[in-house]
Amino acid sequence: MPVETQAGGRRRYQREVERLLDQVQRQVQELRRLTAVGASRAALAAHKRRLERTRRQLASLVSASTSAGPGAAAHP
Repeated sequence: MPVETQAGGRRRYQREVERLLDQVQRQVQELRRLTAVGASRAALAAHKRRLERTRRQLASLVSASTSAGPGAAAHP
């Protein structure tokens, strides 16, 4: 059964990475749209902070998986 647990963990990890990548992409598009329409500095700053937070979450997830060693994509 450990193989199934590893596979399930890898799938969860992959789904989470994909979710965060999609979120980053959507936030970048929204930031570009806001910039194009001349949104206020405050609105742009808030979106930039949210984007940075999402990017940090993604980096943390990938870093934790990478630092755990070979085959460690099964992030709990």
